[in-house]
Amino acid sequence: MPTETFFNLSEEKRSRIIGVAVDEFANKPYLSVSISEIVRRAAIAKGSFYQYFEDKKDLYLHLLSLGMAQKLALVNQLKPSNNSLKTFDYLRWMIQASVQFELQYPRLGRIAYRAFVEEIPFPDEATELTNQGGAYLFNDLIAQGILHEDVAPWVDTDMAAFLLRTVYKQFGHYLVSRLKLTSADISEGAFNVFENEDAQHLFSNLMDLLEAGMGRAPEIRNHYFSK
Repeated sequence: MPTETFFNLSEEKRSRIIGVAVDEFANKPYLSVSISEIVRRAAIAKGSFYQYFEDKKDLYLHLLSLGMAQKLALVNQLKPSNNSLKTFDYLRWMIQASVQFELQYPRLGRIAYRAFVEEIPFPDEATELTNQGGAYLFNDLIAQGILHEDVAPWVDTDMAAFLLRTVYKQFGHYLVSRLKLTSADISEGAFNVFENEDAQHLFSNLMDLLEAGMGRAPEIRNHYFSK
């Protein structure tokens, strides 16, 4: 985590350093990012960098924490006011909010995708940060779904939560690719998944697949295993 010295900097200087770092990590693999290039672009001395962060990894993990905080804040901001939503309605909302984060903060989204899906340079830290980002809630969501009979009782909670975490982390990347969205399309959060007809069609298809799989009657499942 950043040192107290970093937080004592002016807001403008902190924002400049973070902005450059986000740009570098969003556009390059972790191993290709250079501290020398970051300090050059941020117009700070290299010695100053080590007064703010322990090393490149420390800065990288801080950016991931910032991204997770932004994502969780957006999910909570967009959280439906109706707390009585059924399991799959609530799940749909969570995934949509997650995707909206990637479109509203595309550079942080790219860093997260590299960290949690593509490169995973620090797997232990990635798991911890994923849990901090609220992904652990899927276990509770599935358990509550079973309790309220939205989810079939034979569903393995851990397996289902693993599936949902994967969708939660990767569907935004898939959606951008599937809809062939350009940087201009998603600049400054201009693309709204809650209003786009094509995106909503894909969300509906995804939710149909999830609900048909986890909500089907046990006798249907047993039919497949009896063959």
